[in-house]
Amino acid sequence: MLTPNWKIEITRDDNTVDSIMSDLLMGNVTGTASVAIGSFRLLINNKEGKYKGNWDGGERVDIWADYGASSNQIFRGNLEKPQYGFTGKYDMTLIGSDGGRELMEVHVTKTYTNADVADIVDDVITNYATNVTYDKVLTGYTIDKISFRGKRAWWCIREALDRAGHYFYIDTDLTLKHYVEGSQTNRGERVVHGINMKSCKIGIDIRDVKNRIKVYGGVAPGSSDVLYMKTVNDTVSQSDYGIKELPINESHLTDLDSVETKADYLLAKLKDPRKSGTFSSVGLPTLKPGQAIFISAPYANVGEYLPVQQYTHTYNARTGFRTRGIIKELRKLTEERLKDIYDKLEGVQTFTNPFEMKNSYVIDFNESPSLMETLSNVEEVESTLQLESGQTSGVGISKKQTLDSDATEFEMRLYGQDLEVSTIDVSANNGVGYTESSVANTKYTFTASGKEIVVKVSLIKDSDNPFPKVFSIGVNTK
Repeated sequence: MLTPNWKIEITRDDNTVDSIMSDLLMGNVTGTASVAIGSFRLLINNKEGKYKGNWDGGERVDIWADYGASSNQIFRGNLEKPQYGFTGKYDMTLIGSDGGRELMEVHVTKTYTNADVADIVDDVITNYATNVTYDKVLTGYTIDKISFRGKRAWWCIREALDRAGHYFYIDTDLTLKHYVEGSQTNRGERVVHGINMKSCKIGIDIRDVKNRIKVYGGVAPGSSDVLYMKTVNDTVSQSDYGIKELPINESHLTDLDSVETKADYLLAKLKDPRKSGTFSSVGLPTLKPGQAIFISAPYANVGEYLPVQQYTHTYNARTGFRTRGIIKELRKLTEERLKDIYDKLEGVQTFTNPFEMKNSYVIDFNESPSLMETLSNVEEVESTLQLESGQTSGVGISKKQTLDSDATEFEMRLYGQDLEVSTIDVSANNGVGYTESSVANTKYTFTASGKEIVVKVSLIKDSDNPFPKVFSIGVNTK
C-alpha cells in the first residue's frame, strides 16, 4: 500500500525554517491553468501558542508531496494571511498564493505591434516581475497590435497567450510555463475505477457549444465607423444542437484577414461539445495545470485522456492524500470571460452595427495584392482611391468577396472627401446587377441576392467637389 508523505516548510525573513507537517490538521493546494493563480490553505495545531509571532506575512512557503520520499514539490509561494483561531483548541489558518501573485499586483500600460506572443510575455515578465522568470519559447503567432491600459500583468499575459491558443501557469521553480492547449499529457498519473478513483461526474455539456461566431474587429485607419466583421456558421452543429451564437469584440484586429481567422478559429474550437466534469482520487502528486490524464470508469462512459484545468490536492489525517480535479476544455470562454465579452460588445452592437449585419468587405486601398479588379481613370495612391491627373471622372471595381450564404441586404460606410456627386454601387451577384447606395449608414436591399460581393466606386469631379477621394470603404452584408 502506498503511504503518502507531505512536507511543508515556511522560511522566515531571517532564513529560519519552520517545518510544520507534524502539526498539520488539514491542508490543500490548488493549481489552475490560465484563469487563476495557484494557492494554498493550511490549518495547523497551535497548541499553547507554539507558532505565536512566528510569521507576519510574506514568508516563503514550500510544499512537497509524494509516496515515499517527499522529493516532489507541488507548491512554492508566499504566506499572505496568517490567522490565529480558537474553536475549543488553539489553531492557525495559513493562506497564500504562488508566484503569480506578483503579476496580479502590478499593472501594465503599453502597446505592442507586430510581436510574437512570446516576446510580449517576455517583455511583461522582464519589466514587471521581480521573482517570476521566463525562458522564452516562440509561439509562431504574431499579434499585429495589442494595447494594455492599466491592466494587471497576469491578465495581459493571459490575453496574449489566449490568442495563440496557449495556456500557462507558474511552476514551483517560479518559471512561467506555457503550452499549446491539449499538447501536454501526464502519462505517469491516471484515475481508474477500482484502483484509485474515489468519484467522478463527467459528460458532455452542450451549453458550451457555439456554432455561429460573430467577430467584430476594429475600424479602418482614419475612419470612425468602417468596421471589420465576420460571421461564420457550422450548419451541422446547428442542426444537432440548435443555433448557439457567440458575438465577440476584438477591436485590436484591424484587417479582414485577421477577423476571418479569429472567427474560423473559434468556430472550429467551439462547434462540438467537449467532455467536462469533476473527479476525485488518491493523490496525484506529479499533476501539473492543463495536463491531460487518463480517466477510466467504463460504466460512467469514460475511458480517455482528458485535460485538467484545475486541481486541488488535499491532506488530512483521516483521509490521507487526495486530489480533486475539474475537467474542462482549456478555452478562454470561462463564465468571467464571456461576461467580459458581452459587456464590451453591447456598445459595438448598439452604436456600430444597428442593422445587425453579419459580414463586412473593407477596402483600404493599401492591400497587397490590391482588392481592386479594374481601374479606369482612377488610381490607388498612398491608401487612397483618386482620379488620375487630368481626369474628371473614373471608375474602380473591386474583386469579388465570396460569402458562405446569400446576402439580401447591405449597408455602406465611407471615409473620404469631396464625394457628394460620386456614387457607390454594390452587387451581390459578381457585378451582374448593382444596387446604388447613395447614403452611407443606411440599410439597402439588393436588387438581386447572392454570395459574390463586388463594389463599384464612380468618382466624379466638379466645382463643388474638386478633389474626390476615398480613403476606405466598408460594405456590411447579411
